[in-house]
Amino acid sequence: MIKIILLFMVIYLVSGCSDNGPSFLPAQFWGETEVVVETRPAPVVVGSNEFLVIASEPNNQPSDNIVVSLRMKKGDSWKQAIQDGGTGVYRKAMVVRASSKNVFVRLRRDGEVTVLSFPLFVESTL
Repeated sequence: MIKIILLFMVIYLVSGCSDNGPSFLPAQFWGETEVVVETRPAPVVVGSNEFLVIASEPNNQPSDNIVVSLRMKKGDSWKQAIQDGGTGVYRKAMVVRASSKNVFVRLRRDGEVTVLSFPLFVESTL
């Protein structure tokens, strides 16, 4: 009986690891602005995925004065993300291909521009 209970506990714990909740890519910085990318679903899958770019200033103040654009590879055109109020969150749905290795995030503010590259780990649908 104890073996059965332990088996169910292991199955429950392992199933919790496959949850499709948000996934955060490691933070990067543009000057003092911290930039985090969250993906939905998590992990990233082939097909349509939502990317949330979260920009914060020191003291966790939202950075709401940035124009954020994304693309999946260097030859693609930039797609502007939509700002979610004044929260420092910018959203964009993008199609991810099996060959996608990065999501590129272009940030523009006051005439300054930078491009950050966040590595992706695309889950196979096979």
